[in-house]
Amino acid sequence: METESPASAYEAALTRSAWIQRSDLAFFRMAGTEVLDFLHRVSTNDVRELGALRTQSSAVLSDKGRMVDLVHILTLESATWGVSSRQALPQLLKHLRSYVIMDDVRFQETPDAFAILEFHGPQSLDAISFLLSSTQHYPLAGHIDVSQFQSSHFYLMRSPFQGDEALWLIVPNADFEGGSELRERLESSVHKLKAEEALALRVEQGIGHNPEEWNEKVNPLEGGLLHVISFRKGCYIGQEVIARLDSYNKVQRRLVVLTSGETLQSGALIEVDGSECGWICSTTLSPRFGNCALGYIRTEQAHEGQHCMVQQQRQQVQATIHFAPLTTGDQQR
Repeated sequence: METESPASAYEAALTRSAWIQRSDLAFFRMAGTEVLDFLHRVSTNDVRELGALRTQSSAVLSDKGRMVDLVHILTLESATWGVSSRQALPQLLKHLRSYVIMDDVRFQETPDAFAILEFHGPQSLDAISFLLSSTQHYPLAGHIDVSQFQSSHFYLMRSPFQGDEALWLIVPNADFEGGSELRERLESSVHKLKAEEALALRVEQGIGHNPEEWNEKVNPLEGGLLHVISFRKGCYIGQEVIARLDSYNKVQRRLVVLTSGETLQSGALIEVDGSECGWICSTTLSPRFGNCALGYIRTEQAHEGQHCMVQQQRQQVQATIHFAPLTTGDQQR
């Protein structure tokens, strides 16, 4: 493959296909006869009836309704697996184990059991079909399709992140590490996103991440995770707090995208009309939208097109608030 310009993989992710290995995520294995019942009781979504080769995302919260992490549950043939932030995994498992009393549930930290290859772009399915030497079909929401390459099973699913049209190809790590044939085929045929390019795509789409956006400071309603909360299931850890916030419309802040003509700094405070109302989280330089960031803004100040001031290093920087995802109308001029 010929050498491309620095933005080529980013452009390919928008117009063709590009991939990145999600090494920021890690696996843990769950065993026992009560795994799904336990997860149903300690997380926000309805996962009790999750069948074979299905996937569901659910937030694990503290008793105060604050984020511990977002967990993606995968029921593969051999076991039930969880996918979480690599950085948060030890604390997540400690938290889950603290609620195991008489339950038949066991957790095993296996962060590198599989590699997650995330594909972006309208031709991603064609790229995966070429990679596996077999025609692939777009998986149904919540379903995991099984494919075989040589003697190994690979798993194809939609990206579980809301607003992200990416695909996940989940590969046994032993079949991808080193100089494997699969890795060589992939690196020679599909553009590989750099970390900063993948970050730009994530910020543009308003997708949070642990620990930058999803942490003990915020609850899932604030973090854009309404879609992983069931309001019809029974109790779970933090449920009373979440139900009260929703019922009385008391969500104090929301996750938004900010654009600016200046570089934005993580942790900087945001002001509207001279009053502090939020802070900056992930920051990036987007090839399409210029300087962008994810940030939390108080609900009453969170309006599309609202101008705000960002206080950083004794300097005020003007920024504009947007609801995700950013569109072509938000492009820098």
